This record gives sequence, C-alpha cells and structure tokens, in this order.
Amino acid sequence: MIHHERLKPPTSDYPPNEWSVVERSFRPEFMAQMETILALGNGYLGMRGGPDEGTPTVLNGTFVNGFYEIWPIVYGELAYGFAKTGQTILNVTDSKIINLFVDDEPFELGASEVRHYARLLLKGNPNVLGMLWSDHANLYQHPLWPEWVGVRDAFLTQRVWSAFCGYAQGQLRRLHHPNTAGYMGARRKEQFAQFGYSVKNAAHCIRLLRMALELMETGVMNVDRSDIDADELRAIKRGEWSLRQVDEATTLLFERLAAHRDTLPPDPDMARIDRLVMETVQWAVTQ
Repeated sequence: MIHHERLKPPTSDYPPNEWSVVERSFRPEFMAQMETILALGNGYLGMRGGPDEGTPTVLNGTFVNGFYEIWPIVYGELAYGFAKTGQTILNVTDSKIINLFVDDEPFELGASEVRHYARLLLKGNPNVLGMLWSDHANLYQHPLWPEWVGVRDAFLTQRVWSAFCGYAQGQLRRLHHPNTAGYMGARRKEQFAQFGYSVKNAAHCIRLLRMALELMETGVMNVDRSDIDADELRAIKRGEWSLRQVDEATTLLFERLAAHRDTLPPDPDMARIDRLVMETVQWAVTQ
C-alpha cells in the first residue's frame, strides 16, 4: 500500500478556530486542500475555493447540478447489477474571476512578489503607495510590514508628483467622457445625463489632487479621508457640486500642485530600499 505522509499546516498561518476557517497567509503547498475546504455549494451550484483573480490554482472549478457527461462502462465480464454508464460532472465557465490591474500590470497572488511591489512603489503608483500610509490595525500584518512603513519616505520622489498628476488628469478626462461600458455603464450614463459630468470621476480627481498636495506640503499621505473631506467627497458623488464648482476646484488644485514639481528629491533612496527588499526575500526563504 502506498503511504503518503500527512501534510501538517503551521498553526501560525492556519490557527485553530471553533467557528471559522482562518488562513492568515498564502501557502502554495496547501493550495489544493484550501480549495476544497473553502468550497461553497447549495445543491445547485458549487464553486471550489480558488482566488478571485483566477490564479494560482490546482483545480479551479465551477459546477452546476445536472451538467455532466455520460460515458459507457466497459467490463471484461458482465454480471447482473453492474452499472452500464458512468457520469462525470463537468467544470463550466468560471464566472467568478475578477481581473485586478495595478498600474496596468495584472495582479496575481502567486506572482506579485516583493520585488514587483517595490517596482510599483518606485513608479509612484498612488494606489500601491497609499498602502504604506493606510491604517492596517484591524488586518493581519506581515512581520516585516512595519519595516516597509518605516522606509516609505525612501520611495518619495518626483515620480510620485508625476504619477498623481497623471492619475488625476485621467480622472479629469473621464469626467467629461465617462466609461459607460460594463455592469455600471448604464448607471454612469444616467448620472452623466443628470449632472452633465461623471460625479464618480470628479470625486476621484479631487481626492487624488488633495492627497498629492498634502503629501508635497507635509510629507504625509492622508489615505483615510474620514476626518478631512470625506463628507465633501460623498457630496460630489451625489452630484451636489455643479460642473463649474468641480472645474474651478480642479483648476486651482492643479495650479497649486504645479508649484511643488521639484519639492521631492529626483531619485529614491535605493540603498535603503535594496536592503529592505533583500531582508524580506531572505526572511521568506528561511520560513
């Protein structure tokens, strides 16, 4: 008899819990087991518990009750009661995949390693850079995450200014020409007809410009807008600002931001960044 040694998941990543299945970090060696454990079904539709991004997986599956193939069972010698046909449930088109892109680069759980993350930070990507200023008090943190937060100023260069301005200009263009494709297309089209501009893109544009200006003036990126201008941004999303107000606000913010083009250093502190990346990679190898 073939004996397979049982894989024992580390309790640090899979802590015992009376009512929940907890997975604190991604472990490729337990991927197949977790896909089975996290599977969901209601008797009609079943899905294996793979990542929302679709990869990496061992056997990604979406199954519908009643969708199967029939195949003949061939015996060397027939006998009464033997089944004549077999049935195998088939994997249908996977409709649960969410494609995630960061700075036009696809995000994959297994491929988005620390060096890839560092490259996005060096580009000044506002979404990725904002993670270093976000409050993660209620989330699990990697043991080395405080080290990354501690050197976040090393990534602040003039590229950050350009990236924020570029993202804001993109939102400004879509403010007058909203994307009406996809599942939210009809809603955006309706809002554009009602208010004369895309309220969502207007709020995003003003938020990005204010965050950039605050970063240039104080060295701090205020990702959480709760105590700053969250109510005002929600009001813009509700269409409570006129197009003239939006245009005046964005024009003024762009003018103020232009004065800070050379505020940040031209180059990142690569010595600190390289040291941190190597420490993180070495930590991962030794675990």
